[in-house]
Parts: sequence; C-alpha cells; structure tokens
Amino acid sequence: MDQKIIEKYRIEMIGKRRRYWYPLPEKHFDMEFTAPEHFSLEKVGFEASGWGGLLLLIAKYLSRSYPKSTEELFAFRTTWSRAEIFLPVPHVNCELVREGCYMNLNHTSLHCIWLIIDLLGFFGVEPTKCKLLMRRMPRSEPEEVREAITLEIQQGLKTYLAEKKSLSLERIQKVISNLDYANRFFHQMRSGYNNFYLIDSALMFSNMKAKFLTEYSKKDLSPGQRNTAVLKKQLGYLNEYLREKGYYLEHEGIREALFSYETALMFYDKEGNAHHLDFHVAFDLKSTTP
Repeated sequence: MDQKIIEKYRIEMIGKRRRYWYPLPEKHFDMEFTAPEHFSLEKVGFEASGWGGLLLLIAKYLSRSYPKSTEELFAFRTTWSRAEIFLPVPHVNCELVREGCYMNLNHTSLHCIWLIIDLLGFFGVEPTKCKLLMRRMPRSEPEEVREAITLEIQQGLKTYLAEKKSLSLERIQKVISNLDYANRFFHQMRSGYNNFYLIDSALMFSNMKAKFLTEYSKKDLSPGQRNTAVLKKQLGYLNEYLREKGYYLEHEGIREALFSYETALMFYDKEGNAHHLDFHVAFDLKSTTP
C-alpha cells in the first residue's frame, strides 16, 4: 500500500496486516466496528478482546498505581455523561475494580474509549505517555484503504490463479467477477466484515465464508445450488492466496512484531492476569508512528 495512505490514516503495517493508531487524547466518533489491539502506559501493556474489557483492565491498574480515595472514585463524572462510573454496589454490567468499588461497563465502544481518556486525566496520567493500537473491521476502514488493498490483492490473485491453478485469462476474469458479486452480497449482511479481500485472519475468513454461504444458499435457485458451489470454490482460491502470501498473521505474531521485550516490565492479559517479562511478551512499543 502506498506510504502516503499509511501515513494519512496512521496505519501500522504488521507484515501485511493493518492496525490503526488512535490519536490520544482526541475523542473521535467513528469507532463502530473497531476493537483494541494493544494499549501501553509507560512500560506496562494491556490487551483485551473488546473495549469494555480494556477499560476495566486500565481502571484496575490506575486505581492501584495512582491511588484515589473511594469517595473520589464515586464522585467521578465525565463532561459528556452524568452517569455514575464507580459504584459502591454492583448493578447490571458492573465489575469489581477494587474492594468496595465497582465499575459501570454499560457503555458503547465509543464511550469506552472516551472514558479511558477521561480516566487517564482523572488519575493524572498524561495521555501522550500512552499508546493505543486498534483493529478496524473492513466496514470501518477508510474507503481509500479498502480500495487500495482490494486492488492489490486482486492483481496478486490473478497472477496466482494463472501460475498455480493454470487458469485461462477468461476464467480468471470470471473468478474476479464472481468474487466481486460475492462481496456485494456479503456487504448486505451488515457484519463488520463485508469484504473477503480485507479479512486478515484465517479463522475469521473461515467463519465469514461459512456464514456467507449459508445466507447465499437460501437465495440460490440454480439447479442443485450450483452457484453456491462455484462461489465456495472460488472463495477457496482467495483463502489459499491470502494464506500463501502472508496476509494472515495471528495474534502472537502481532505481539512479537510490535513490542521489544527487553524493556517491558509487565503485561496484563485479557483475563486481567499480570505477567512479568518473558521471552515473547513485549510492550515497549517499537513504532514511533503516533
């Protein structure tokens, strides 16, 4: 992908996988279909599968490392909502932060991020000392990025089909045309994943392919559902190409690519368990992109 596009959208390329730097402490609105990848505060790292989980990990860490009285926590409010954040007794969607103090996690992704930013300020942590790397599902990626990656993969797939599958130019064009048709149908399913070219996880591709074929087969009136079988085969071509060319990079590979373990002190996993430095956990970010 063109370097100008990478810089414009604050993209971190991890192999061929795209991750996006969130510009702390700004409060953005376009956070639908996103998820956290990694958050670092000085030399401590956090990861969670969702924004609520990340919010809870950070709140627990801040309450221990930058102590506030229970009364101060209960009095904390944001400027964009008057809802209680810290509570003496648990309500629905609350989790324990420390003894006698629960946190309200009933927030959208957008408000979880905003709340993380406000908590940093409340505990006296300068946001510029923190780094937040996130995933954008294809539906939420900038159109310019989607178009560039789609074109890149289409061109590579054409060469792959000619050299590895010995398909004629006419058949190759038919495959590309059918994949474009599949993506138009896929887009209507309203998932965060709406373009097979942009899926960068083998497991996610398999899951989305299965869901797509299930939905498409319901509308397939061709004899013996031949059209469904054709699309299944051609999506298989794309899956093989993405795997062979390194578009799939699973989680451990991302962590090792991003962080330098020599200078990391501690890492909090998705369950909130603390791990001291080992050979692969690394959370002093190498990148200077933000």
